[in-house]
Amino acid sequence: MNPTELVRMAQVVYTALMRVYLKARPVLVGSLCRIENWCDVKEVEGLLKEQKKFTDLVDLYQGKKMHRKALTMLHELAKEEDDKLDRYPPTISYLHKLGVPDLDLILEFSKWILEEDPGIGLTVFTGDEPGILSLPRDTITSFLSSIDRGACEGYLEYIIWTLGEEGGAFHDKLAELYMVDSRVHREEKEKEREEEKEQGEPYTKLLEFLNDSIHYRPYRLMNKLSGQEMPEARAILLGRMGKHEEALKIYVYRLQDYAAAESYCVKAYQSNNNVFLLLLQLYLRPPPPSPSKSKSKSGSTHLPPALSLISKRSTSLPASSVLDLLPPLVSISDVHPFFIKTLREEHRRKLEGRVVRQLGKGRKEEVEGMLMGLEVKRVRVTDQRICPQCHKRLGMSAIAVHAPRGEVTHLHCKDKFSAKLAALRD
Repeated sequence: MNPTELVRMAQVVYTALMRVYLKARPVLVGSLCRIENWCDVKEVEGLLKEQKKFTDLVDLYQGKKMHRKALTMLHELAKEEDDKLDRYPPTISYLHKLGVPDLDLILEFSKWILEEDPGIGLTVFTGDEPGILSLPRDTITSFLSSIDRGACEGYLEYIIWTLGEEGGAFHDKLAELYMVDSRVHREEKEKEREEEKEQGEPYTKLLEFLNDSIHYRPYRLMNKLSGQEMPEARAILLGRMGKHEEALKIYVYRLQDYAAAESYCVKAYQSNNNVFLLLLQLYLRPPPPSPSKSKSKSGSTHLPPALSLISKRSTSLPASSVLDLLPPLVSISDVHPFFIKTLREEHRRKLEGRVVRQLGKGRKEEVEGMLMGLEVKRVRVTDQRICPQCHKRLGMSAIAVHAPRGEVTHLHCKDKFSAKLAALRD
């Protein structure tokens, strides 16, 4: 028999076996559909539909790589279900078995679930199956963004915080979505209470993300902000761009949140140790008020927070600069704690330097004494002396002496014996 005849024979046998199972042992039909078989799909398809064995038919389609037919049937069956627990899981489970080669099918047949219930639809792309994890994340992000903003946010949060995605484009996109959420929330609050324009969970999520993530591109996100909206977010982005003065101006003059300004300085101090002095300058030497920013408090000094900063951060502020900035009306009692701490710190540094110098001097003398002791030692090399490395006579060969015990080896044995001594000391 030629290959074509063999295939036809196999189809006849498997199809007949399927008919027998359907009549005599229906419970075995499923196992036959799930294994590799040679049945005539078109004929068996009709038989299974007559018996309403749709689950077995889906398994048959899957085994034959007829994924579109399987997913189409699952979609049709889902239309008859009212309960979400019965409506969506079969399709989601099937999609989880696919991978990159079937990306178009995954997108096509997940769309109806996302449109009906974005939260459940998102689980199509957050499974831990290898096929799902290997899907191109940029394609999935674009697809979800075109359908539902919340689903796109959920996917980006999943790949960033769970899978450790570090791509700047994904971090930028999530921050932009948080910005959109914040604007929507603000517009809703404007209809209720004027004072809550910038508050709420969406804006809080945005600020937390901007503080926690290190992979977004701040200059791109700055361009997404319009006017003077979201000042806290703007301050964080300016800080990431190294524009500390502009960031602190927002905290001091617009928000008047002095605690936030000081917290900002604490975070930025390692990269810029002049940041506390910069904040003090903004407190005591504010720029003149401009007509376009008449609502801000620039132009007037902020003496109470300045004195508080001087008191708490004395070790981070140079005394000479502080004296230059203080206005004449400040009494010595107002800055007494600052000068006491500054003098104590300066005294501590001097004592510490003196101790370090004395320790260094003592160590130097100790090493010099050890060196002199080694230099006065003598080693006698006789004709009978043996090299401890190769165990041969030293004779008239070039030699090497090893400190501190004075072992003598051939010069060419020096490195090996030194390594042996080092290993013994370790």
